[in-house]
Amino acid sequence: MGLAASQARFLNLTARKTNIEYEGQQINQQRTTLSNQSANLYNQMLTLKVPTQPSIDSYTKLQYTFVPPDSVSTATVSSITKQKMEEGEDVQKYTIHYTVTEDVIGFYPCEKDKEVTVAKDESNNYTYSEGGGTFVLEKYTYDPSAPNYATHKDAYDYLIDEKGFGDNLYYFNAGTEASPQYRYFTDTQMNAAIDDGKKCVYYTSTTQKQTSTSVIKDCTLIRDANNRLVSFTDTNEDITYTVTAGTYTDQQAYDDAQNQYRYETFLYEQTLGKINAETSVLQAQDKTLELRLKQLDTEHQAVQTEVDSISEVIKKNIESSFKSFNA
Repeated sequence: MGLAASQARFLNLTARKTNIEYEGQQINQQRTTLSNQSANLYNQMLTLKVPTQPSIDSYTKLQYTFVPPDSVSTATVSSITKQKMEEGEDVQKYTIHYTVTEDVIGFYPCEKDKEVTVAKDESNNYTYSEGGGTFVLEKYTYDPSAPNYATHKDAYDYLIDEKGFGDNLYYFNAGTEASPQYRYFTDTQMNAAIDDGKKCVYYTSTTQKQTSTSVIKDCTLIRDANNRLVSFTDTNEDITYTVTAGTYTDQQAYDDAQNQYRYETFLYEQTLGKINAETSVLQAQDKTLELRLKQLDTEHQAVQTEVDSISEVIKKNIESSFKSFNA
């Protein structure tokens, strides 16, 4: 191979070698970027909070109950607070806060679809229609000597005196004599319904649960060996109440916590799955680049070997040329 041809080949191989090295640098930069992305995903995974399943014990607490004064219902102690000791006192006193749920009778309006048609008959009596029948209402007489006074007094006191729904109360027994179901009407509401051609509401006696809170002050406490409350004494009334200790589980709160745990577990697994999937993609891309880099390394070694060979040829050609000129 002549000197000119050798030099041309040398330049071609040098350019090729440079391109291989440049491509290798680009691949290394890409692998560095992939490595950074993988590290970010790993750090993101480390910040994930693993959901903790709630324990039923966390929603179960000790509960004290007793029968409060003037009640047949059981009260629940909500808190016991220590009072400030006055000068000269040698016994610590406490304030007992408690709640009690009792059945309370009230008078509640019928639902919208239960309202009835009211009118006045020829005798000027109030009537109401229901189920194809028409019924005459009886007027309530607020007089202790009246036979219906005691039976409907509470309804009158509530609807007329307390609520101010009218001046007079009327009623009808929709049940039987043995098991009455009284419906109460007020004259004001009936007259308004008659004038407007609308249906009229009636009221029925209904028992509902009512929860109230109260306190007993200046109490002394008796506890057992396990520090559980056994009884307390109202020092003002000199009444001692026996306390029953038991456990109470807030099932609704526990169920809510379980639902929240399932939701957080779903989000955790979803996020973790996403991170693993993205990491797998990055690993596959890095593996491809690694293989390409090995190919370039092999190619670079082959080119380098050929460059070394051409360099040797060029060197010999130059030496031969100088010897010719020296001869």
